[in-house]
Amino acid sequence: MKKITSLILSGSMLFLISCQKNAEKQAAKDFTVTAIPKSGDGADSKILRFTSWEAYDNTLENLQNAVEDHETGFLDQYPDNITDEELDDIEDAVGHDENAPLREFEVTHGFTSLLGGFLDAEEDWLNNDELDEENVPEDGFHGLSEEELTLVNEHGALIVGTTIYVFRNEALHEFPNLDYNAYNAFVGGTSDPDVVEIAKTMGSCKAWKSKKAFSYYGNRRIQRRIRFHNYPHKGVTKARIKSYRKRRGRWRLSRAKIGAASDNYYVNKDCSWPVAAFWDSWRVRNRRKRLNNFGAHYAPIIMRVNKNDVLGNYRLYNNYSSLSLTW
Repeated sequence: MKKITSLILSGSMLFLISCQKNAEKQAAKDFTVTAIPKSGDGADSKILRFTSWEAYDNTLENLQNAVEDHETGFLDQYPDNITDEELDDIEDAVGHDENAPLREFEVTHGFTSLLGGFLDAEEDWLNNDELDEENVPEDGFHGLSEEELTLVNEHGALIVGTTIYVFRNEALHEFPNLDYNAYNAFVGGTSDPDVVEIAKTMGSCKAWKSKKAFSYYGNRRIQRRIRFHNYPHKGVTKARIKSYRKRRGRWRLSRAKIGAASDNYYVNKDCSWPVAAFWDSWRVRNRRKRLNNFGAHYAPIIMRVNKNDVLGNYRLYNNYSSLSLTW
């Protein structure tokens, strides 16, 4: 029996090592870490350079799966009959960090992302008697999820092919042909580049928009967000929900049964005909603090003014609500 157990454990270890090596090989194919030269005595800034937008999507999905697996591994240690409040206390006691896979990604690749700045801002925001609903950390970090923030540098930038892209709340800015001088001028606040064509306001269409709302549920505060971003290769709707609860004198992210879904009606970039109408089905998780549900369509699309073309649907336990974007 010991011999059989040993063989099983050895096989499991080999499988895990093989999976890790395969992930590292795939990452090597999808992106490299590149230094952006600075003029004068400024230090170089590192940035992720993806081979394609598909490679970016692959890496983002891998990070999302890593966080999901990390959370599942933590939750599987505890019985289903403990309350969400008890689980919050256990998490604090053992020092569980749901963002550990994202931090490990940074360390592995020797890269400083925008994630740390966001988490620090969120911690400061939570450390108050009342949450400031008008000045939410997500508003200053371009509406990106924790996983998305991990793939951009401290200036909110990444490279795809030979184009540098910089995320801002209002649009996606581009610097073709690896124009590092123009990029450095922009992030330094001395220039205003063109916005990538599909993210411009075109006629009665506009590409980027987001909205947030807060609500109470018992002793919890819930943040709901709906966002539409248009990328060069696709349009993305993200419905996002976060749960907070005040304990030990301050607000903290708090576990609950949460869910998100979205209804989407996309038109082409000339605003002339619909290219996609779909419902992104419910994603529901027990004992979670945050949840994102991405709905994407791979085509050059945009949104129409004065239309409710994106609707976010949300669930907290058995309480349902919605939030729409209007252009």
